[in-house]
Amino acid sequence: MQQLQDQRQQREQLEQRQRLRTLQRADEASTEIDKQLTPADTGACWPLQGVRLAGNQQLSSAELSDALTELILPCMSPARINQILKAITQRYLQSGYLASRPYLAAPLVAGGTLDIVIIEGYVESIELADPALPLSLNSAFPSLLGQPLRLTELEQGMDQLNRLRAFDLGADILPGSRQGASRVVVVPRQIKRRWHLGGSLDNRGSEQTGRERLGVNLSLDSPLQLNDFVQVSANATLPSGSSYSRGYGVYYSVPYGAWTYALSFNQLHYQAQLPGRHLHSSGQSDFYGLSLERTLWRNQQGLLSASVRMEQKRLENRLSEQRLALQSPTLTTIEAGLNLLWLSDGLWSAYLGVSQGLDWFGADRETLHDNAPQPHFRKYRATLMHMRQGRSPNWPWRWQSDLNLQYSPDVLPAVEQQQLSDTTAVRGFRQQVVAGANGAVWRNTLSQPLALDLPRALVLRPQLGVDLGWSKFSHGTAAQRLVGAHAGLELSLPDSQLKLDYQHAIYASATPRVALEKGYWLLEWVVNI
Repeated sequence: MQQLQDQRQQREQLEQRQRLRTLQRADEASTEIDKQLTPADTGACWPLQGVRLAGNQQLSSAELSDALTELILPCMSPARINQILKAITQRYLQSGYLASRPYLAAPLVAGGTLDIVIIEGYVESIELADPALPLSLNSAFPSLLGQPLRLTELEQGMDQLNRLRAFDLGADILPGSRQGASRVVVVPRQIKRRWHLGGSLDNRGSEQTGRERLGVNLSLDSPLQLNDFVQVSANATLPSGSSYSRGYGVYYSVPYGAWTYALSFNQLHYQAQLPGRHLHSSGQSDFYGLSLERTLWRNQQGLLSASVRMEQKRLENRLSEQRLALQSPTLTTIEAGLNLLWLSDGLWSAYLGVSQGLDWFGADRETLHDNAPQPHFRKYRATLMHMRQGRSPNWPWRWQSDLNLQYSPDVLPAVEQQQLSDTTAVRGFRQQVVAGANGAVWRNTLSQPLALDLPRALVLRPQLGVDLGWSKFSHGTAAQRLVGAHAGLELSLPDSQLKLDYQHAIYASATPRVALEKGYWLLEWVVNI
């Protein structure tokens, strides 16, 4: 199950990095009203009977009247009229309309009304400053052309363009060819290569198939010039007799307006020689995924989205040539959830979702026997991550805390259970298998870069942490608790990272202290080209 957990975690981290990139690259500049002082009243004024508004379609007259009530006087000076025009502009800006402007419709006449016409404006064109860029403005801004320029729609489109690592883009708003028209020009701030090659080497594999693993991934930004993204990956244990584990994966995503569509496929193969026996276990697992995500809300600090993901998992496990029916389910699931990313007092990331097993596309319909895993299960999942960094340049510590929760009223197939005893959960346990339908894992890591003048921008960061875990296989079974700790060193270059980590089991409720597995070293090297 280690590779299955790793693949899901890698996909979720990839999607989270793309969400974070949209916020980090967001334009921090905000549109403001002219703050210069309004000229003082000179005493000259026009006796007027009220204010009449025309041209406003995006905001009602009632909404605008609320902003003007305190400014309207029986006799109004030029300075007071200027304040009214500014108040209307301010209300439009607060609602996100950047190009709307009010004007006096006619000369002032004593005893008449103050007639104001509002030009709400519209987007005349959306252009790339560099037409050679392989990007689609129609996909990023499907409904902006010809409509009033609204900040939320502009930011949404820029988010979809900036989610790609190769492109760092901004937007200039320029006057159009007619009154009220605006041109949106997408300007490149920095352009990098579109393809990315990465590799990894670690010893986080299982004892049965081999500890040492090699991985490689290749990704391309906007391969079809639709602001899309594709990544292919492969991993395998290093040669170790007849035992091995191999995996392959493809991930593709394409945005359209506020929506992002994604497809994924992963396949795993393994074979393991059982110790002391002339038997071997083997298997193949196929995973298909289709997801849809929509941005619900966004500002300069946060992003909220809703997602729906359908998956099918086909597992085939054998002992020698005999198929293990209980360990070879075919499952179809649908999961719906909310994603929140927040940049305030550090980085916050949260997810809350519910998953339901279905009998679609050839999935298992019935349990094999009483108390067997339920293919039509329901489970609830929640995650919370917080990362905080010290503000003092002399003490730039970093603390990361991850909380993962899962609950299900059903007996779950092994692939749907929450794992406690692997390197993605409670560190210090890799021989003992602890998993269940209900569980909680809390991981904490504190690190501090060393103040050393090292060449080539090398950074050394010692780190240590403590993890807690709790799990129940199903209702009515005894709970298990794990506590683990780790300490290590991280060496980082701009395009490479080496981690050396010592992990040790501290406590397991079902295991005497003297029988706990001994500590071990983990090594992970990641390089990006």
